[in-house]
Amino acid sequence: MIKWVAGHPQLLACADGAVEAYLGYAVHAAAKAGFVQVVRGLVDEGLYTGPLSGDEDDTALMLAARGGHAELVRWMITESGMEITADDAGSKADIRAALVSAAHVNDLATVQVLLSAGVSMTATESVPGGYLDLTPAAAAAQGGALETLQWLVAEDVGCLVGGDQPPLAAAASRGQLSIVQWLVEHAGVDVDEVHDDGGTAACAAAAAGHALVVKWLVSSANADLNRGDEVWPLVAAAGDGNMDLVQWLVAAGADVTKHAKYAETAVEAALSHDRPDIAQWLVSSGGASAALALHAAVSLGNEAFATWLVDNQGVDIADVNADTDLFLAAVATDNVALVQWVHDKVDLALDPFLRPIVLIHAAVTGVVAFVEWLLDDDRWLAPLLYLAASSGETEMAKWLVGRGAQGAVAVVSDLPSELITGEVSETFESSESAHIVVLVAKRAWSSLSEHIAAGYTPMHLAAHTNETQLLALLMEEGKLSPAARGSDGTTPLLCAAQYDALDAARFLVDVGGADADEARDDKTTPLYLASVYGHTEMVVWLAESCGANTGVQKKNGDTPLLIAANNGQLEVIQWLVTEGNEPTTVTNSYGSTPLFLAAMKGHVHVVRWLALEAGAQVDVAKPNGDTPLLIAVNNNHLAVVECLVRECGADVNLARNDGATPLYLAALKNHVEIIDWLIAHGGADVEQPRSTGSTPLYVAAVEGHLAAAQRLLAGGASPTAANNRGTTPLLIAASNGHAHIVRWLVTDVGVDVNATQPNGDTTLLIAAFLGNVELVRWLVATGGADVNKARNDGVTPLYIACVQGHAEVVAWLAAYPATDVNLGKPDGTSPLHEAIQPIDAALDMVSALVATGRADLDLAQSDGKTALGVAARLGILPLVAYLVVAGARVTEDVINSVPAHSSPVADLLHLAHSRDILRRDDMLLAIDNPGVRAKLAAAAFPRF
Repeated sequence: MIKWVAGHPQLLACADGAVEAYLGYAVHAAAKAGFVQVVRGLVDEGLYTGPLSGDEDDTALMLAARGGHAELVRWMITESGMEITADDAGSKADIRAALVSAAHVNDLATVQVLLSAGVSMTATESVPGGYLDLTPAAAAAQGGALETLQWLVAEDVGCLVGGDQPPLAAAASRGQLSIVQWLVEHAGVDVDEVHDDGGTAACAAAAAGHALVVKWLVSSANADLNRGDEVWPLVAAAGDGNMDLVQWLVAAGADVTKHAKYAETAVEAALSHDRPDIAQWLVSSGGASAALALHAAVSLGNEAFATWLVDNQGVDIADVNADTDLFLAAVATDNVALVQWVHDKVDLALDPFLRPIVLIHAAVTGVVAFVEWLLDDDRWLAPLLYLAASSGETEMAKWLVGRGAQGAVAVVSDLPSELITGEVSETFESSESAHIVVLVAKRAWSSLSEHIAAGYTPMHLAAHTNETQLLALLMEEGKLSPAARGSDGTTPLLCAAQYDALDAARFLVDVGGADADEARDDKTTPLYLASVYGHTEMVVWLAESCGANTGVQKKNGDTPLLIAANNGQLEVIQWLVTEGNEPTTVTNSYGSTPLFLAAMKGHVHVVRWLALEAGAQVDVAKPNGDTPLLIAVNNNHLAVVECLVRECGADVNLARNDGATPLYLAALKNHVEIIDWLIAHGGADVEQPRSTGSTPLYVAAVEGHLAAAQRLLAGGASPTAANNRGTTPLLIAASNGHAHIVRWLVTDVGVDVNATQPNGDTTLLIAAFLGNVELVRWLVATGGADVNKARNDGVTPLYIACVQGHAEVVAWLAAYPATDVNLGKPDGTSPLHEAIQPIDAALDMVSALVATGRADLDLAQSDGKTALGVAARLGILPLVAYLVVAGARVTEDVINSVPAHSSPVADLLHLAHSRDILRRDDMLLAIDNPGVRAKLAAAAFPRF
């Protein structure tokens, strides 16, 4: 080691310590100084084995890059064995920082080395001393690194976007005029682009005081000096306190009156940065609105500037439209003198809307003077005491109690009815503070109404603030009970436990006499609530100092340990198990253990501790057979799955009572990452079926989860494994309408498209049965399905489509040249016979079959019935007429099959039989009834 640091005194100037620490110092110091041979020697000989790169600050790589030591960076990247992966733009901070830092100092060689190694050109990181995440191009622009910037743009013009600040704004913010000019004139950057901060490059320059850049952008690049959503150049210059630039911008045409909702005006920017001189100039000489300036002054609590406006600019405050808004803006400052000044100037009547707003706001912010001034109705005492208590405002509560609020427990009916009905004027949208006053008041009033409806007292609300003086005041002088219960049994101590108000809890127990185990109606105790929210110190105090029961169970069986596990509160869990002696085997009413609940919610740190440190059994199942691993899979918690299997030894193939394994559930829910891990690392059995015989790949086909099915196939699963009823993934995918699964299995996997299940059903039969015409087309035309393959009872795809009344499927199958349109069941029933039965679609299906020219119209069933005979028996006049005209033979048997009530059908058949009528016109002329004739012409005969 000495030979590598000899001759480099600075490498020996380290504090005494371990050899590893010394070596780490030496490598970092050598990297910073650019001593390539020293770093290489220490690493190559194995003297230093620590990381050269990582997420820590000032790694060796980062130091070398910042120092401009391209040769050393190149060695680290290409020869040292340091890994750079595709996600470095999102992981190793020092690699991003190295690239951005090198660009910032114009170290093009280092930039090229890092980019050639695969680091993204759009990676972002802050430069030394900066706080914005910049791309390499933006860093180069900010640092004035023209050569590097030009090279980056030449490589990829897309490098000009991304990051917190684009290159033009970055250059403008640092006064890099030559860079700004090159970006505009040669790179074509839009000078008026509004960035994430709501401003343009001119705004960035103005905010930093770079007047030359601002003037060039406006005068030479024609930048819009009024452009910006939340800030524009004049506002930026005023905020920077640059009077000369403010005056130049106004002379150049800046809109002094521009303002946007919830954005500063130029006057407001000047005042908020303590430059009243600029604000005065903008009003007196620049043309800024004095009324807007008055609102700005009041909103900022600047009484002096407000007075100047009234006394020197002739602003008549009483004439300002939106005087209510102005008054509320003053209220927001909590400056009593300013509020009274505005009130006196405006001579404002405190109407039923305004007075409640101010009273409520004052109560929650603790401005006693406002309440003293405005309170004129004792109905307000109880509500205001609630509000003061909820905000921990002891002095406000003291004043209210002294005024007579003792024992104040309000009910909703006590609340003044005239509250919160108006709206703040929006004439002056810049007065955001006025809107905030109203918003605070409305929200406080809404919460108050809920608390009163829940039966809470001011003691409940004060408890969560942890203000013991407030609690003492309310209890002793306010005559309020520390044992008061809300409508659900909630006590002040329960509120304190929920909000981790330990001082308040101690006061309520020690002074107020509260019982540490007092519970709500659902048996929720203070210790239980503290466990819910992870308040360990509260849990320990309640258990050790107050003797609270650590194993108390709610009505649903949950205990503090169970709820802490459910919520991932590891520190509470550790104390309850190790100090509170709570067993990890405890279960709630649903049979869930702490480990089960932690696994269900994805709390891997809790799972790991319970299994490895507390000895919880990882394969203990609930009554239905669910285990922690199964529930973790079901909820897609990969980290928990990995921990349970790899670290804790969970059985990866242990199934619940119905036979579902972890892999089966992952396939059911399409949790692809878990499927991959269970197969690749967990040793999961890809063929282990449920009790129904369904495999993981089968259930993926059921649900239409293509990605899951593909992963399972790649893991060795059989694509043809059937369930107990003989249904394969292909058949079930067709049954559920998942055409994409069917196409994948047939085309990519090579599954036999004509394979059958025990009853002879094929994929095509199922698709035809369901009326899925798109799938039918694909199976026959592309998938190679046998269009005439029948199931065991002789039913073909065309036949079953006729039975189900799927006219569109019938039409397509009938028109397909290879389809045998007469192929039917052994008893002679043909598709044409069945097409007559579904009345709504019968005519469409019959006409489609007849139109092929291949249908045997006189084909008879075993009982001698033809299709015409069936139609006649059913009394369906349009079908009878259509079949007769189509050429179906009219026999005595057909005529005799007509029901007695179907006289039009009988008449038509007699005419056809006696006159041998075969043409449409003859048929229509032979019918005497005009109504029947019109119906036939419209329904049956348009098909000829």
